Amino acid sequence: DQIIDEADERTQGRLLKNLKASQKFSREVGNLYTGSVYLSLLSLLSYAQDLVAGEQLAIFSYGSGAEAELYSITLQENFFKYVPANETKNELAD
Repeated sequence: DQIIDEADERTQGRLLKNLKASQKFSREVGNLYTGSVYLSLLSLLSYAQDLVAGEQLAIFSYGSGAEAELYSITLQENFFKYVPANETKNELAD
C-alpha cells in the first residue's frame, strides 16, 4: 500500500500507520457525512501514539457536491489530556 508514490519508505510507513489509526472509529460507527472527518480526527488522536505537540495535521473533506474543505491544525502542548480516547472506545464497545 502506498499513500504518496514519491514518499520515502519511512514517510510512507508513517502515513499508512496514521491513516489506519484515523479509520478505526469510522469503521465502528459508519458514515456520519460531515461528522466523519471529525470522528477520523478523534480516532487519529486516540490511536496514533507517536503524535507530538507542534506537529501539523492536514484535515481534508470532500463532499458529494462541489465542496471540499482543507484544514491545517497544529497540536498544542498536552493535547492528549483533552482527547477522550478511552471514553470513546468504551462507548463504541457498548
